[in-house]
Amino acid sequence: MALPKASVLLVLFAATALLYIGIIYIDQPVSNIHYGVEVAEGQYGVICNDCNKYCYTSPYNKKMVPLPEEELHQIGCEKRLPQALIIGVKKSGTTALKHFLSFHPQLASPVDEVHYFDNRYFMGIDWYISQMPYALRNQTVLEKTPRYFVWADAPERASKDLASDLRMIVVLRDPIPRAVSDFVHIQFKDNLKKIAENGGKPVKQIVLPLTAELKKVRDKQKVFDDIHNKAIGSSFYDVVDSFEESVIDPDGNVKGHNALVDTGIYVKYLRRWYEKFPRDQILVMDGLDLIKNPYKAMKSVEEFLGLNSHFTEKHFYFDEEKHFFCLALPIKACMSASKGRTHPEVSEEVMAKLREFYKPYDQELEELTGQTFSWVQRDY
Repeated sequence: MALPKASVLLVLFAATALLYIGIIYIDQPVSNIHYGVEVAEGQYGVICNDCNKYCYTSPYNKKMVPLPEEELHQIGCEKRLPQALIIGVKKSGTTALKHFLSFHPQLASPVDEVHYFDNRYFMGIDWYISQMPYALRNQTVLEKTPRYFVWADAPERASKDLASDLRMIVVLRDPIPRAVSDFVHIQFKDNLKKIAENGGKPVKQIVLPLTAELKKVRDKQKVFDDIHNKAIGSSFYDVVDSFEESVIDPDGNVKGHNALVDTGIYVKYLRRWYEKFPRDQILVMDGLDLIKNPYKAMKSVEEFLGLNSHFTEKHFYFDEEKHFFCLALPIKACMSASKGRTHPEVSEEVMAKLREFYKPYDQELEELTGQTFSWVQRDY
C-alpha cells in the first residue's frame, strides 16, 4: 500500500537528517561532539579554542582518560617527546606555573612529574615517550620536573635526547623562603610515611615495570648519579626537627653542603644548563611574578613558547582564604590544599646569616642573566 505523500516527505526528511548528523559526527573533531567547544581547522590540524584536553574524555580531568584508540587516530592525537620543559626550581612556583599553563589550548602536559632525566633515565626513551600525554600536531608538549635543575647529568641528557630547539623554563624565588618551604615539604612527606607505617593511608608511589635487566641498569645508573651529584653538591639533604638546626651547624656556620641551602645557589646550576643550551632557549622567571601578577607571568611564557595569546586578566582571581591566585576561567580551579602550608618562624639571626651567605651568589646570578630579581640585596 502506498504511503501518504506527507508520510513519504517525513521519512525522507528524517533520513536526510540522520545522514547529515552522521556526516557531522564522522567529520567533526571528537572534542566538538563531547564538549560543545568551538573548533577550527588550522594549518597543522584541529585547533580547539576552549580546551586543551581534547584527546581525553574530559577537558579538565586529572585522571586524563584517553579517548578510544580509533578516535585518537581520527583526530590526530599522538604521544611524542616534549618540546618544552619546566626544569626548576623546586618550591619556587613551578606547580602554580604548570597548573595555569595546563589550561592553555596549545599545551599538553603529563599530570605528574616524570623524573626521566634524573633518576629514571635508565627506563629509556621509549618509556619517556609513553609517559607523555596525547597531543595534536599543533600543540606543544610540556613536561615539568623541578629536580632536573640540580641533577648533575640532566643538562647533558636533555641536550642529547631532545630537539636542539628545546625550550626550558626556570622559576626562581628568594632562596631563604624557598629553603623553608622545602623543609616544610620534606617534613610533610616524612609525616605521611609515618602515618602509613602505622596503618594509615598509604603513600602514593609510582611502580615502574622493572625487569631483572632493568634493575641492573638502574643500580648501575644510581652509582654514577650519586658520584656525579655529590661532585657538584646537589644531592645531600640534612633535615632535622628545626629549620635553624637544619641550615646552621653547631659552630654557627651555614650548612652550604645541605641541599636545603645548596639548591638556592641558583647561579651554580644555571651555568651548567647554559653550557648545553643557548641562553635564549631558557626563560628565567622571578617567582614573585606568579604570586603577585600571574597574568604578566603567563604572557611572558606564551611569548617565549611561541603560543597564541590566550590568557587575560579575567582568567585569574585572588582567593582570600588560600591567599594565592587561582584560575577563574574557563572554570574556577585552585591548586590542592597541600599548597600554602604554614611555615615556621625563622629567627632574625639565622635570616641574617642566610642573607649574607646568598648575597654573592645572587649578585653573580644577576650578572650572568642580565636580569634583576626581587629578593637580591644591592650595595647601591
